[in-house]
Amino acid sequence: MSLVFALSSLRSVDVGGAPFPISDKIIHGVVYFFVFASWFPFGRKCAPIDWVPRALVASAVFAATDEIHQAFVPGRAPELLDLLSDVIGASVGAALVWLHWWGRGRRRILR
Repeated sequence: MSLVFALSSLRSVDVGGAPFPISDKIIHGVVYFFVFASWFPFGRKCAPIDWVPRALVASAVFAATDEIHQAFVPGRAPELLDLLSDVIGASVGAALVWLHWWGRGRRRILR
């Protein structure tokens, strides 16, 4: 999360050097997939019903504060589509955790 905050403090992040054209929205989604994944060590000893929603909300709140932060960085501006891409990336992470949980045969999610 510190890296995300540091990169948001830069005037602009150029992804033009990529070997193929890539949308910054895809980058946002991938980054926030990993932001969500960073919560996994805190929740791996309990059921996903206990930690996945909290981690998803925390990731979304962090995304919102990051977009607000960009409003104060010269040359940057908050974008609703960036926030949406961030939340989608974190949601994909949440869905994968959920599917993995179900796939392991742990059908009793609720206690």
